[in-house]
Amino acid sequence: MAFSVQSAFDVALWFLDQASAEDSYLPPQKLHRLLFLAQAYYAVEREGAKLMPAVFVADLQGPTEPNVARAFEHGRPNVVADQLSADTDEFLYGIWRRYGHLNVEHLNQLVATVSGFDQMLAAGQGEEVPMRTICQTLKGKKTKRLGRTHNGKPIQRWIPGVKSAN
Repeated sequence: MAFSVQSAFDVALWFLDQASAEDSYLPPQKLHRLLFLAQAYYAVEREGAKLMPAVFVADLQGPTEPNVARAFEHGRPNVVADQLSADTDEFLYGIWRRYGHLNVEHLNQLVATVSGFDQMLAAGQGEEVPMRTICQTLKGKKTKRLGRTHNGKPIQRWIPGVKSAN
């Protein structure tokens, strides 16, 4: 199965450029969490297809892509990013809108909920985090939306002409 992007560097540079366009700093840990979430949600949406050729390994802080970590350890590498397709660009922008504003700690907590990650870490730092496990976890997550009033109280269902049980 072909990847949507030829290199994890292209996705990492896309996130860095997005942060730069919004005048914000993107710490390395946050970059790795965004890469991980992008890979995971892409696989969930597209029946197991991978966004980029990347391997995530268990680290104490969370899943890390070791090649990106090594290349970016002294700052942005001198690499020219390939132009992404409109579909991929739109997908990454959706990940950025959903998770880009969150701080590193919040992203770490979010990623820690992925089933199997704690077992990978227990097996040893540097263990590969299998995408199959990640996809199964994310597919099963259904967030129940709860509406709230302007002062924070849960919204009660109301049907005209029917009195409430309270």
